[in-house]
Amino acid sequence: MSQMTTTIQTPPRTVTTQNYPRMAYCSAITTSTPEHYERLKMLGINTVSVCLHVSGFDYHKFATIHTDLARR
Repeated sequence: MSQMTTTIQTPPRTVTTQNYPRMAYCSAITTSTPEHYERLKMLGINTVSVCLHVSGFDYHKFATIHTDLARR
């Protein structure tokens, strides 16, 4: 019995192939609802950068909310 080996090549990550890592940037003014993060997941975004300070906002409160939602 002979075995066949198949090599799967991943296309290069370029703008034209639309095959590149995606991430979202969130701050105190970003919508802080579970639905927002579910929408990001549906768009293929699974990495979030949370800004911990925006002048004039209670940064700890918003950073905690966004970090918790993004982890879910």
